[in-house]
Amino acid sequence: MRIQCIEMAELSITPTVEFDSEGRFLWVVRVARRADGCDRFIERKGTCGAVSRDDALDIAARAAQALAVELAARSAHGGQGG
Repeated sequence: MRIQCIEMAELSITPTVEFDSEGRFLWVVRVARRADGCDRFIERKGTCGAVSRDDALDIAARAAQALAVELAARSAHGGQGG
């Protein structure tokens, strides 16, 4: 089963894909953070090359997992980290 969303504390991390200007897939990871009564968003994107939609979604899911680990490490170090 592919990751739909990763929930961590006040963060929601969602992987998806979209097309680039050449019709190839980009992986996209969106992070929503609820703070001070408003939602804040960041987005990371990367190229997938010439792969199928399913493969691109798998790449996005792995990128979301890696970002979740990175954010957890930063949180564990008081907001500082690699």
